[in-house]
Amino acid sequence: MKLLLTSLVLTFTVMTLSCQSQNNAIKQLEAEAFEQKLKQTNTYNLVDIRTPDEYKQGHLDKAVMIDYYSNDFKNELNKLDKSKPLFYYCASGGRSGKTIPILQELGFKEVYELKVGFNGWRNADKPFVK
Repeated sequence: MKLLLTSLVLTFTVMTLSCQSQNNAIKQLEAEAFEQKLKQTNTYNLVDIRTPDEYKQGHLDKAVMIDYYSNDFKNELNKLDKSKPLFYYCASGGRSGKTIPILQELGFKEVYELKVGFNGWRNADKPFVK
């Protein structure tokens, strides 16, 4: 009986965690797919997580900067409307990859990461604001 109960609890836990991770899945998109998804989405949050100096050198149109290295990084992300899809990027993918667990913890449901970062965006000749 104990074995059956333990088995049921374990199965339920695994199923719950699996569903949670699917709900909080972050989709990594190359520049072309990222651009297309932005165009197809009516309202969204677009966040540049690079430093202020990097942002000033160029960024995606309508992107809000939230500096990854800021002490308020997590709090600033938490202020975003979680009912809207979140699109975000860094320079080349390192910081954005490290941000995934934070976004999952904060409860973002629909998230798109620019897999190649801003550098890849520029290399793909995509438009940006200087």
